[in-house]
Amino acid sequence: MSRFYCHDDYEHRRDAERDARRGTPDRDYYDRYSDDACKEVYTQAYDEERRRQEHRDQIQRDHEEDECRMARRQEAERAAAEEYELQQMEQEQFPEEQFPEEPTP
Repeated sequence: MSRFYCHDDYEHRRDAERDARRGTPDRDYYDRYSDDACKEVYTQAYDEERRRQEHRDQIQRDHEEDECRMARRQEAERAAAEEYELQQMEQEQFPEEQFPEEPTP
């Protein structure tokens, strides 16, 4: 951190968070290697908001993947249940013939 104090800390943080949500940093303020306190505040706030946004995006992607897996599993279970019912109906319609037992000599 620089030895100087940023007098507009709140404003820089707010701007950085807004810019991070848009995905475009302010070229005049985003500088990881600056000794300017205002630029340090902006850069730090921008990076933090980008990390939070990436985390939220990852959670959303994970949630969507879970929903897709659940839908595929439910579809497979439904197909298996339909197949089982079809087999049951076929067995009822066409029962296997019972052959008489042959007498043992």
